[in-house]
Amino acid sequence: MQGRTLYGAEVCVDPTIRKSGIGHLIYQARRRLCREMNLKRIIAAGRLPGYHKNANQMTAELYAQKVVWGDIYDPVLRFQIGEGFQFCGVIDGYLPTDADSVGNAALIVWLNPRYNPNKPTLAPPDIRSFR
Repeated sequence: MQGRTLYGAEVCVDPTIRKSGIGHLIYQARRRLCREMNLKRIIAAGRLPGYHKNANQMTAELYAQKVVWGDIYDPVLRFQIGEGFQFCGVIDGYLPTDADSVGNAALIVWLNPRYNPNKPTLAPPDIRSFR
């Protein structure tokens, strides 16, 4: 294997059971997989569902920065930051049909503190534990 990045595609939790810890467990499993495979990072894009309320006053980039600074609450980006991800920028047109995010997404990254560039990237020893 040559890659050093795990790309995090959609993570969704049923709205009726949000805040039950399921999202945290999913992100925890992603970090575990990243560590066990000796990957350098996880990169993902996350919706900005509160942006439509602020789109007339600021750019999506400024909106996301204000979420990072704690000036605005956005449930998705705030959750991702709480899970140890860092905000890198905004991807314009990522989800064009997402009216709440006005088509935008936050680009986020988690850097694996255990990454060893001298070791190969490996499939986890027991891939069944990630099913």
